[in-house]
Amino acid sequence: MIWTGLGIVLCIAVMLVLHDHRRLQRYPYLMFLGGLILLLLPLMPGIGHASGGARIWIRVAGFSFQPAEIAKILLAIAFAAYFYEKREVLALAGRRFLGFELPAPATSDPSWSCGSPPSRSWCSRTTSAPRCCSSACSP
Repeated sequence: MIWTGLGIVLCIAVMLVLHDHRRLQRYPYLMFLGGLILLLLPLMPGIGHASGGARIWIRVAGFSFQPAEIAKILLAIAFAAYFYEKREVLALAGRRFLGFELPAPATSDPSWSCGSPPSRSWCSRTTSAPRCCSSACSP
């Protein structure tokens, strides 16, 4: 019952303090660091303690909790902010295989990026092809 009440109070506090969630996008690296620290806290002597054979708990003010639960939320927000910030770069990157960088599928063959295998049967010289497939219709 204490944890439920604490969760409700924290939810209301976050809603009052954080009017716009996009402000969190400014700090992805700090959130990554905070998540890593929270995950390592149970391993520190004096802070973490074992319960039921697992050393995943820490004691704070007489209560024990798993900091990994907070780290999960923090890391989810951090990854979302990071992927949003780097979306253009990540969209252009190809895969690496045996040390070689392969081109991204969307740039290697335009007809495949339209969702169909490459074929010239659907291309007509009298009508314009879709923009992403225009190079497949070139003579």
